[in-house]
Amino acid sequence: MNDEQRDYGSIWRHLAYARHDEVKALADKGVRNWKGTVDHQAARLALGDYKLECFAEGLRDKMSAPWFAPAEWDELRLYLLEKHHWSLNCVRRLKSREDFLFALHPELHSLRLTPEQSAPVREWVRNLSVRDEIAPHLAPQTSASPES
Repeated sequence: MNDEQRDYGSIWRHLAYARHDEVKALADKGVRNWKGTVDHQAARLALGDYKLECFAEGLRDKMSAPWFAPAEWDELRLYLLEKHHWSLNCVRRLKSREDFLFALHPELHSLRLTPEQSAPVREWVRNLSVRDEIAPHLAPQTSASPES
């Protein structure tokens, strides 16, 4: 599946709203160990989730085979086996999104999203002060898509 066939806007919104609800619940309990508003922190956390999804989707495309129907996170486990030579037992212990965000931090940190992947994120954060913090993770702005 190519970028034009994927609904990156829906993927981003789903992750952003989920993180917003999570951060709001923490704030309502008096937990505020971040700078900025609930919206700022939710955008930061959603960016990590979204980059993980985009990274996994790219791996899925590369690893696709008639005999391989990956279960959730399997393409990430295969990547860790192949690239970092982790043991099978070790990668099988990775279960949660947070596990993979931690294990793949260097890859995700250096990943720059494509223009198609970047568009919904850029739109979401355009009026938030975290836009400058998030911008290095997005494709460069082109003259065809002016900054709002």
